[in-house]
Amino acid sequence: MRGMTNAPSSAPSSASSPVATAAAPASAANPLLDFTDLPLFDRIAPEHVAPALDRLLADADAALAARYDGSDAAANPFLHLAMHLAISEQCSIDQPRGIRQAVELLCRRRGSLHDAHHE
Repeated sequence: MRGMTNAPSSAPSSASSPVATAAAPASAANPLLDFTDLPLFDRIAPEHVAPALDRLLADADAALAARYDGSDAAANPFLHLAMHLAISEQCSIDQPRGIRQAVELLCRRRGSLHDAHHE
């Protein structure tokens, strides 16, 4: 869903949102912290999970306090996650009928499930 690019317009000055901190050098070493484009699934390893969670949870208060009103191009992480969860749930029960097959076709065509969800 390409129109899902809402971003924080204001956040507490003492902290920044996970989207804003993604440009930090740690993102180069940990693909789970790189928000510059689509997730780098081919580079994610199990050892990336704990450090990424620690970093992102440290920024959770700022993310919750931020306003996501579309004022810049960064994604609204809550809307983004909700979209993926909704599509995954629809595919798991194939409702509406045929969505599972449609997403599988898009996945083959686009090369990744994530890209298929965004189609």
